[in-house]
Amino acid sequence: MFDFSKRLEDFETGKPTGGRGARGKYNREERAPRSGGFSGGRGGERRGFGPGHAPSRSGGTTADRPVFGGERKPYGASPARGGFSGGERKSFGAGAPGRTSYNGGSGRGGRPSFGGRGSSFGGGSRGRSGGRRMPPQPSYKQYMFTPTDESGELKFTPYEVTKKFHDFALDEHITKNIDKKGYEKPTEIQEKTLQAIMDGRDMLGLANTGSGKTAAFLIPILHRMLSGVKKRMLVMTPTRELADQIQTEFRWIAQGTFLRSTVVVGGASARNQIMDIKRGVHCIVATPGRLKDLYDRGVIDFSDYGHVVLDEFDRMLDMGFINDIKEIMAMLPEDKQTVLFSATMSRDIEKHVHSFLKNPEKVTIKSEPVGSRIAQEVVFYTTGLDKKNKLHEILQKDKEGKYLIFTRTKREADRVSDDLRDLGAPADALHGDKSQNLRMRVTGKFRTGQLKILVATDVAARGLDIPDVSHVINFDEPATREDYVHRIGRTARAGKQGTAYTFVKGGEY
Repeated sequence: MFDFSKRLEDFETGKPTGGRGARGKYNREERAPRSGGFSGGRGGERRGFGPGHAPSRSGGTTADRPVFGGERKPYGASPARGGFSGGERKSFGAGAPGRTSYNGGSGRGGRPSFGGRGSSFGGGSRGRSGGRRMPPQPSYKQYMFTPTDESGELKFTPYEVTKKFHDFALDEHITKNIDKKGYEKPTEIQEKTLQAIMDGRDMLGLANTGSGKTAAFLIPILHRMLSGVKKRMLVMTPTRELADQIQTEFRWIAQGTFLRSTVVVGGASARNQIMDIKRGVHCIVATPGRLKDLYDRGVIDFSDYGHVVLDEFDRMLDMGFINDIKEIMAMLPEDKQTVLFSATMSRDIEKHVHSFLKNPEKVTIKSEPVGSRIAQEVVFYTTGLDKKNKLHEILQKDKEGKYLIFTRTKREADRVSDDLRDLGAPADALHGDKSQNLRMRVTGKFRTGQLKILVATDVAARGLDIPDVSHVINFDEPATREDYVHRIGRTARAGKQGTAYTFVKGGEY
């Protein structure tokens, strides 16, 4: 697959490694020395805020005053840390004979050294240049899950589905398409919600991603539409990737019928979406922001949308879509049927549930505990360089595995994937700054196995259903236990085993 050791050997001998040309990251040409410290190389002389500043209260100038703690040195002039603009500071590989800086010269125009102090890639701190302050992270012990009781027995008892799809009076086209897929029995969430939604009741479903929620609302609502209920369907989701997955499910369930759907999301051509809507569709799968935008343009008339689905509602609240959702729900017909699915049930969610749903049927799925088939390990690191090296060691253990790596920020995701590609690994990043077409291409390659390593943020990966993910790596710690559950839940699907690594800075807990 890829060989880090060979790439590192090429790096040390000065051979080109990443195909970046003469101005690549590893160019070893010498550069002119930079100025010593933040003070502009003034040799430690302390000056006032500006020329002609006011004298001190004692009658002398500020230069006469003793500095707190002794002689004041220029910012960054400490021998142990090097100057702010360079100094004696070492980068990747520093300390080994004959090695130069990891950035090696020109490179990316002043990109911070990999794993150095203040570096975004492995540092974990805000650095000297400031930046967004991250919320305090919980101890990994608060979200690591142990699925056994004191006797060592598994706490979870799997639910046994007793019904088959043919036991429900579904439309013949839908039943035929289900048979083509080879599905005989529904999942637990499907078995418990199909009949109530088919009867037109509002539904509140609490279940994790991967439990079969998409088919749980598509199958019964499409059955109603084919049975003469002349109302269109509106599905709101938090992310573009989840909208694409719902569209894929819609197509195979509705195959051979007259029903058509379209996806309305940001990052894609609004012109094409408007043309699809004007040609006439029976279902719109949308993110709330773009949906509200098209309504404001007068493209969509909500008066005949009688089936409404709010999928991954908790994540839509986290992403700040609640105001758009409220406005859209207020414009829909009063007699609409509403189906709401969420992985969690907080007080905020409960408050909105009462305003959106009318006497709903509530179904809670006690999913198999996250961790019952996942080997969870904590990887302690000390520095950014140590963190990077331990990531490489994990990837070397199983070169044929499929890895999903989570980072906290978009920039971090890009830097991790760039570094892995420079070392020959088939990696790419997935986050909200990428265009819709590029995101679809990346997820498609990862799904089919052309891409072995996907580096993603929490928001971008929410709702992704990727088969055969063997390893999940929390390169940055998750903010909450819910995020941890969603992350590692990407592996060990369909009864398979998986492994989850969480990087924790040593000594912090």
